[in-house]
Amino acid sequence: MQEKKVLECKIDKGAPDAEKYIFHGEADEHLKKEAGDVVFIVSQEKHKLFKRRGADLLITKEISVMESICGVNFVIDFLDGTKFNVVS
Repeated sequence: MQEKKVLECKIDKGAPDAEKYIFHGEADEHLKKEAGDVVFIVSQEKHKLFKRRGADLLITKEISVMESICGVNFVIDFLDGTKFNVVS
C-alpha cells in the first residue's frame, strides 16, 4: 500500500554546509527489507552581499578615508528583511 507522508526538517540557525538531517526508517519499505533512512543535506547558496565564516555572516564594505576619519552611516538589509543601521 502506498501512502504519502510529509517530513518536516527544521534547519538549525548557523547549520554548516553539507550538514545532514536524518529521518531513520522513513524511506520506502519492502516486504523483505527494512525501511531505509531519508537524509536531508544542507546546500549553501552564494549571496551577493553576505559571506559566511562558520555560523557568522560577514559583509565587506569599502569606505573612503574621509568616512573613516569623520564617521560613516549606512544600512544593512538582513536576510529576514530587518534593517541594521551602522553608525561610527
